[in-house]
Amino acid sequence: MFQPISAFPAGGNTQALSETTMRLSFEDDAAEKPSGSEFGAMLGRVIQDIEKPKDLEDKLTMDLLAGKPIDTHDIMIAGAQGDLMLQMASTVVSKVANAYQTLINMQV
Repeated sequence: MFQPISAFPAGGNTQALSETTMRLSFEDDAAEKPSGSEFGAMLGRVIQDIEKPKDLEDKLTMDLLAGKPIDTHDIMIAGAQGDLMLQMASTVVSKVANAYQTLINMQV
């Protein structure tokens, strides 16, 4: 009656599914479960990635003030990227906090 979807192999073989799963940019290649220290290290890398555009904007601004030939568009782009990344991080934190609050408020 029902035809199996080609992306989901019949017989419960999940090997093909795991090969097509996309990895996130902050995920390590190790297949082990992360420990607390690995989570802390990952969180530190994510925070550094969020700070990179703002650091670039500051560097470009200082170079411009020092008289180097810097395009002001590059400064504005770096600033906009930094603002966008900070806004995205703030939104993710809010969503995670709301999900946590929802789970805590569930009655079992």
